[in-house]
Amino acid sequence: MQLDDFNFDLASHVGPPNHMAVCSGWSTIAPRHGTVCGVTRLFAPPFVAADLSLSLRFEIDGHVIEDAGSVGKGDVGLLYSGGQWCCHQIVRRGTYHHRFDGKLFSIAITSRLVPLHGRAGFGLQMTITNRCGRAVKLAITPRLQPGPIGKVELSDWRFYPPAGQGQPQQESADHWSAGGMSLHLMQAPPSAQLDAGSQTTSTIVCLATEQGAIPAPPADLEQWLEPTARRWQKLVCTATGCIPQIECDLAELKLYYLRSLASGLVCIWDNPAFDHQPFLAVSGLDGGGVCAYMWDAGDYIPHALTLLLGEKVLPALSRLTDLAVHATAMTPSGETFGHPYSYNGHAMIEFLAAAVTHGVATSEHYHQVRDRFLAWDAAAKLCGDLVDYGLQRNLLEMRGAGWEHLVASPNAERAWCYDMLAQLAEHFGETPPAAWRDTAQRIRRAVREQLWHPKRGWFRCLDDQGNEEIVYSIQAFDVIRADACDQAMTDALLSHLRDGAFLGPCGVSSVSREDNIHYELNDPDWSGGGAYVGEGPMLAQMLWERGRGKLAWDVLQRHLWMGRHLPYYPQEHYCDRPATPAHKRANCCAGLAGLQAIIFGLAGVRPRLDGSIQFAPDTTFSHNVELTGLTLRGRLIDISLESGRARICVDSKELNPRNPREPQHLPAL
Repeated sequence: MQLDDFNFDLASHVGPPNHMAVCSGWSTIAPRHGTVCGVTRLFAPPFVAADLSLSLRFEIDGHVIEDAGSVGKGDVGLLYSGGQWCCHQIVRRGTYHHRFDGKLFSIAITSRLVPLHGRAGFGLQMTITNRCGRAVKLAITPRLQPGPIGKVELSDWRFYPPAGQGQPQQESADHWSAGGMSLHLMQAPPSAQLDAGSQTTSTIVCLATEQGAIPAPPADLEQWLEPTARRWQKLVCTATGCIPQIECDLAELKLYYLRSLASGLVCIWDNPAFDHQPFLAVSGLDGGGVCAYMWDAGDYIPHALTLLLGEKVLPALSRLTDLAVHATAMTPSGETFGHPYSYNGHAMIEFLAAAVTHGVATSEHYHQVRDRFLAWDAAAKLCGDLVDYGLQRNLLEMRGAGWEHLVASPNAERAWCYDMLAQLAEHFGETPPAAWRDTAQRIRRAVREQLWHPKRGWFRCLDDQGNEEIVYSIQAFDVIRADACDQAMTDALLSHLRDGAFLGPCGVSSVSREDNIHYELNDPDWSGGGAYVGEGPMLAQMLWERGRGKLAWDVLQRHLWMGRHLPYYPQEHYCDRPATPAHKRANCCAGLAGLQAIIFGLAGVRPRLDGSIQFAPDTTFSHNVELTGLTLRGRLIDISLESGRARICVDSKELNPRNPREPQHLPAL
């Protein structure tokens, strides 16, 4: 994979304008919608300029051309004519073409908006081409309106974008200060003489510093833009060394895969002031969610994340495990916040298990996670063999009551955790307490006997007074994933995966459309009309793992529009139309779940604790797919699916099974 493989045509973008941004791992910046050079929203922890607005005015022989993004008719200034989102920059194009007093005024402009790496701020480089047919004098005037700015401590960067602390004082023509922060505007050159058909380049840098600091700009401002591209090239090169490349006869699948990978890459921050590096933010492009969540990393994308980062995933595993007992998230400073989430326990064990199966976690990590999990579980409120998980704030955050207190999920996941702890103990040469497996069996039995409603073919929820409620939540399918369902229960649950219930043309719904008590359309996240971005692909992966290939593909293929119409995946999206809610986060690391579903679901890669690998590709898949360059447990693996046959090569040698439709096993090295 090359950096250019991730380029995205902005004409195809269906996301809200406020979801468009670009990040360097130090700074994130957004283009002003509809303009060719306009800029807004600078976030570069600890510096905030959330309402910043940079606009440009161009003059050709004294004739003024504004870049205002006007949608009016006639001479309304520079016209935006398209662009491209790239990992390291946003490129936009514009045109102006009018005649006045018999003279043609015509220019083309291409801008590059680059978030700075190694320092806080952004660069804007403009290339202007003279199409007037004569020599002209060009002048460029930037106008910066900083809005409230300020230095916000790293411990205060949480799920919502921080705000500036005060209106800045303009200390000079290109210097503003407030709240412990200064903004500096630099430009070179501001004017040029252009011959007919010639072009010139002008660069503007907006730098954020500690208040009172006076930066010394380089002789060429472009030097401050170059580290961002180098950083991204290195990041993509690292990904290419472990993440397989995909080729297939279905273009939408390849795009979906690449955009899923991009969704993970844009969440990686490497500012050395952060608690650990790389720091995987849950979101961050719009300034919100520059914090780490255990649930996303551990529950949705543990295999994809560990595959991508290798041993560099271990600091995140350790730090997120430490917080999981008493909180749910971590700020860039390492401060924890939020109440303990009901899914923290499962997330930490799932994360650990993935790190062990990929060969990067050790017995030391096992002991750390085991002890934290047991402490977390000991604090749970037991009701017999089940845990009372309390209200919505601890669970799915639905906007109506129902999936609360005694619920099938995450009680079923709790049973899976005890079984996995026992397997991990044996893997590291220890004898697990018999109580762990006994606890797992009792939990599963209680889920089946107390919470299963055979006539409804669904799980009941019981509140703290023993009142029963049926909630058709997508979370019920995770009970299958946790191995707590018998075959009849599984069949009954999966019968709801159909159009008009949990499935829509553009994805899955977090609540079934047939649930007229809990289904609503204003919060796709967990209340219906769409879902959290990781839910659909995680559901598809589970179905592939359970041998339901056709249903798995039916679920995943509904999400393929996202690869064509979004540069990276948002926190959530609708399932009945190709759209995303503007009031939610612009991006989410759980978008990596799509890539994970393709590698570990469709292609059937199953790494084991002992270092062996099982392969169970979906041989019912009707398209041709080739995954090459997967690096796993010291092996180089290529997988191709074609005409109902799977071809697996390990270290350039093909595995030849007796029955190509049976899973293949590769022993540990």
